[in-house]
Parts: sequence; C-alpha cells; structure tokens
Amino acid sequence: MNTLNFKTGLIVSAALLLANSAYANPDAVARSSHGTAGIYAGATTYRRFPSPHTSKPSPVFGAVSDAGTGYFISASAASSEIRVFQNLKGSGKVASPESEVPTEGQGVARGAQAWPMDIKPADSSGHPDTLQATFNCGDCVIGLNLEQQPLTQQQVSLSSKAGAYQGADVNRLTKVTLTLDAMGRFTGTDATGCNLTGTLAQVGHLNLFGVSLTLSGASACHGAMTGVAFFDTQDRTGQVSTAKGSYLYLLGANPDFSHGFAMALSHQP
Repeated sequence: MNTLNFKTGLIVSAALLLANSAYANPDAVARSSHGTAGIYAGATTYRRFPSPHTSKPSPVFGAVSDAGTGYFISASAASSEIRVFQNLKGSGKVASPESEVPTEGQGVARGAQAWPMDIKPADSSGHPDTLQATFNCGDCVIGLNLEQQPLTQQQVSLSSKAGAYQGADVNRLTKVTLTLDAMGRFTGTDATGCNLTGTLAQVGHLNLFGVSLTLSGASACHGAMTGVAFFDTQDRTGQVSTAKGSYLYLLGANPDFSHGFAMALSHQP
C-alpha cells in the first residue's frame, strides 16, 4: 500500500468510527447539538447574615430552551413565581440576567438581577450538565444548583401525547383545560375566562419543546407569550395528582416578564 492510500484509509476509518459512535450514542449528538437545552431540577438555598443561617434547600424545576433561556418554578407549591435566567447557552462562567415573574396579582415584576452562573457540561464519567449560581442580595446570599434530568433524552412522539389535558397554572392561579393534537397545536380555556391557543415545536429528538402561547378573551389574559414545555410521569407541583401518569408542563413569560404561565397538566384517558 502506498503512503497516499494508507493515509486515506486512516481518514476513512476515523470517520466511520466517529459516525458509528454517534449513532450508538444519540445522547451525545443531542448534547453537542443543543448545548445546555433540557429539563433541570435542583434547589435554592439562602444564607443570611450577620448571624449566618442557612435555609433548608427549596426544590425547584424547569427547563432551558434551545436559545439558552431557562424558566424555573418551585416544586410542590400551590403558587409560584417564575424565575427566568438568560444567557445559559454554552459552558463556563457567564453573567446571567435573572428576572422574576410574580404570581398573578401579587406585586410587580422585579427588575433583572445579575447572577454569576457556572455552566458545567456533561462529562465522560456520567455526570450530567449542571447549572450553579450565586446572588448577593445584601444581607443574604442565594445559591442555585440544578442538574439536567435523564428524561431530557427520552424520545417523545407528539402523536402519542395528543389528547385532552387538564390541571393548574400555578403562576396565573387558575385551572386549565386544553386539547393537544399530533402536530403540536393546542387550544383550551382557563377558569379566568381566557382562551388558549398555541403550538409546541420539538427541539431535536429531546423531550423538550419551544412553546408559543396566546391568551385572549378577557382582561386577565395577557396576549402572546413564549417558553418551554416537556412531558413527565409525575406531577412535580403537587397540585394535580399524586398518581403516576402522563403530564405536560408549560412554562414561559411575555417579553417584559411582567406576566407568565406555569402549567402542570394531566393527560386525560
């Protein structure tokens, strides 16, 4: 074999090995293509001064969009503000603006705060993507620690999830019903008199969707909003059901973060 053929053979072999490894591990393809996009769960802690006091961890969960915007709410809460973190795409240390979307009717949106965020990508030892942040709030330090959940990588077919859903919006403090079709389009209503129309757009092969939602029909409806969605087998809010099943989560906000939605919905038989 001459030198040219030998080098060509090496290149072809290397290409085949890379292709086969990616085929055998689709999770690697999903991670490399979509960075930190996915479903996350973890906790926040508060350390107060001058007499140091560390609170018990407060569970939170949510998701990061393909564009690097994360939407998170408190777990097992009857009502919840939405915490929106931006600039989460990539890895390393970033300055992430965080905005607080208040629970409907409870105050006004807090202005953006700058959180130093440490983004750690998954490694070969099996550790998942993590998001860690701290915020100095004057007489206290708030810590945030989130890990990407394995259900991010689960294959989801919208046609298998189509049907009727009902549950609660813990940000808008209302009951919700909607119908989802096999193309990701949904319509519905809530107890405040709003009509819901929107779409889910799947992010790659992840259990993650971009959401476009419009609320209309009454003064309590706040127009166009965007966010993220995913499916799960449990009600993480504790407001719908304790039974295992098929649940749809929708989280998002309007452009100025003054209003949002945080829906936990159960698939109806």
